Amino acid sequence: MQAPETELRMVDGRLCECIPGREGATVNRLISTDPMDYLNPAFAPGRLVLDRMKEFRHER
Repeated sequence: MQAPETELRMVDGRLCECIPGREGATVNRLISTDPMDYLNPAFAPGRLVLDRMKEFRHER
């Protein structure tokens, strides 16, 4: 079985390795030197990170 393709993303100022998906990306691992970051559930493996970069168009 092949490992899923990953990408590095900044999540709330922290570097995370993520697996891209349709709704956003899933945190695979956190890359940080701050031990407190690992206790924050926002960076837990499996956590969904929504894409904030999607553009929304308002059609009249």
